[in-house]
Amino acid sequence: MAFTGLSGKGIGRTILAAVVVTAVGFTWLHRDIFQHDHLQAFVIRNHAWISQNPSVPLLFVLAHVIVSLTFIPRSIIAVAAGLVWGLWWGSVIATLGCLAGASAGFLIARYLNDGLIKPGQLPGFGRLLARLEGGGWRAVTVLRLVPVMPHTPVNYAFGLTNIGFLPYCVGTILGSLPTTVFYADLGALGETTMTSQGQWHVPAAIGIFALGASLLLPQLPGFRARKN
Repeated sequence: MAFTGLSGKGIGRTILAAVVVTAVGFTWLHRDIFQHDHLQAFVIRNHAWISQNPSVPLLFVLAHVIVSLTFIPRSIIAVAAGLVWGLWWGSVIATLGCLAGASAGFLIARYLNDGLIKPGQLPGFGRLLARLEGGGWRAVTVLRLVPVMPHTPVNYAFGLTNIGFLPYCVGTILGSLPTTVFYADLGALGETTMTSQGQWHVPAAIGIFALGASLLLPQLPGFRARKN
């Protein structure tokens, strides 16, 4: 039989890997639905239902998990949060979604790996992962603060290390917060523009400050990754 040499855990890892790969392929085939114009049109068309349905935040977090696992930029979904709930609640819900998605990618990578890949034994990339592991939550924070680092590969990469789950979550929240606020701010500005309500310069200033922090904080000595 084909599965004779596989344990129950091995079969579980194989099935999970197949599900993730299938989800990535399906999502990319239908990635147009995650475009900003489509999301904005959906929010405008269903604004009453979205604002009155208490299950929408949970559905949003679930959507953020799917986005985080399938290589769709999380910035799109964070902008949508700002468009639906405004700057403050949008930032909170987008941060929760970011943490949920990052945690899912981390745990899946750790479960699938289960010691098969040892970071220190990989040339080049392995040494980098080993240094990140030694940096603890500070390394996670610094890497998250770099705006150009893609969210999904970072989640999976940290899952290959031995870094603890709690330090990973702490670093993810601290490092992702500035850009999350910035993206939610963009969505909030879109809502303000469409409804002609509020003072646009307040969320704009907060968003610019958040983006600046994400660029400048990694340069500070106290935020640099270091070995324990």
